[in-house]
Amino acid sequence: MKLLKIANGAIEDVSYLLNASADFAVTRNILVGDIDGDGNDDFFLNNHGPETPSGFPGEQNAIYLFNESNETFDEIIFPWMDFSHGSSLGDFDGDGYIDVFVNNLGSIENVPSYLLKQTATGSFQRVPLPVSLVDDIGPLTTAIDVDRNGASELVSVSQAGELTIYRDVLNASSLISATQLPITDAGTFELVTGDFDKNGQDDVLVLGTGDELQEGGIVVGGILKVLVIFDAGTSEQTVINVLDFAGLELLVTGGQQVAVVDLDNSSTPDLSITTFRSDWHQIRVEVFFDDDRNTEVIAHTDDETSVNSIYLDVTNDGIKDLISIPSDNLSVNEGVLLDRFNSKAYDAAGSAGQTVKTLAAVIGEEGLSNKEYVGIGLQLFDAGQSLATVCELALTAVGATTNEDVVNLLYTNLYGEAPTADVAQPFIDALNNGEYSKGVLASAAAELTDDLGVIDLVGLAETGIEYV
Repeated sequence: MKLLKIANGAIEDVSYLLNASADFAVTRNILVGDIDGDGNDDFFLNNHGPETPSGFPGEQNAIYLFNESNETFDEIIFPWMDFSHGSSLGDFDGDGYIDVFVNNLGSIENVPSYLLKQTATGSFQRVPLPVSLVDDIGPLTTAIDVDRNGASELVSVSQAGELTIYRDVLNASSLISATQLPITDAGTFELVTGDFDKNGQDDVLVLGTGDELQEGGIVVGGILKVLVIFDAGTSEQTVINVLDFAGLELLVTGGQQVAVVDLDNSSTPDLSITTFRSDWHQIRVEVFFDDDRNTEVIAHTDDETSVNSIYLDVTNDGIKDLISIPSDNLSVNEGVLLDRFNSKAYDAAGSAGQTVKTLAAVIGEEGLSNKEYVGIGLQLFDAGQSLATVCELALTAVGATTNEDVVNLLYTNLYGEAPTADVAQPFIDALNNGEYSKGVLASAAAELTDDLGVIDLVGLAETGIEYV
């Protein structure tokens, strides 16, 4: 386990501050929050241990509380062998102290979920929960405050895809809301909270899939669902799939991760999601929210960074940087927020860059100022179309149907003048002989546009390009 300090573009290993005495085998996730109420972030390690030939023996969970007196962390390793997955932090008894709902998959390893109740002295007591509640809880949980009274309600998504919200889990454990979601029993991957419309009421995000991808009758993926439950648990609760609003259908498989972060510095939380397409190319989806529940979605392939990544402003320049671990080393990619808002696209390394290359090579300078053309290009590349495919579509759109027309058009847009017959003929012959397609030739021309100064990708990342 490592604790890294990232500031001003530099990475420093400060793991010694943890005073860690154990090296845990499998940590499912880490809950970060001010657990002891001193104004500093603390950590709860949600562990489930390794898989052995005889099953899962479980593993101890741990808390690391920041100690202001010596600016290090105090370690608490709990004595119980747990099989913890989607645990959550919240004040579940309303006494003003943060508790931990330790969510064990009891149906698999016969380890019941329980509450780590924090006392007034800062210690933690294991408190059993009603069996009826434990049996109904799914693999993921989170906490919200429906009544805005300081007491946390427990939120879970069951194996059947039902979102449930419970009040007073220590005593009566009343179910106050149950909502069936369009996800499968194997397709729920993330459950987080945030106030995505800034109305003061907690919202819930459920990330999952349908069941469209199966192997041997087992669901391995499907159409990605990004479900936001606005004002969860209230009479005003509303469920939307933000990808439906964006007209985006992504068939995904494998692991998925979501981070709640203010990507565009609007003070409204946004989402950064990473997962894999059905062809196992990694895809990154950014979802921007505004106060009126409008959303803007960017989706683009990203095989250069890792699924486990997060956006932070490392260099203190107001632009989020992407922190990832593509191999064994932490990588800081400065200024790579692939943002798109206010009807401008800035992702020079993504769909916006591909669109600009295509328009410059096939249509010319006037194509770059056509907002409709830019918007069409962004949609195609966001949907995962290749550069060659989009270039071929563009050639058809402008009426360049013969091999001679294609060669003359591309050369003219690159060099500002028509090619001589001697220059053009080898390319025309290659097209005639089927050595490569029109789309492939156009994509090669598109890749030259930045090198030849036809476009300026560095400038694009700063100024953006307008689209509709």
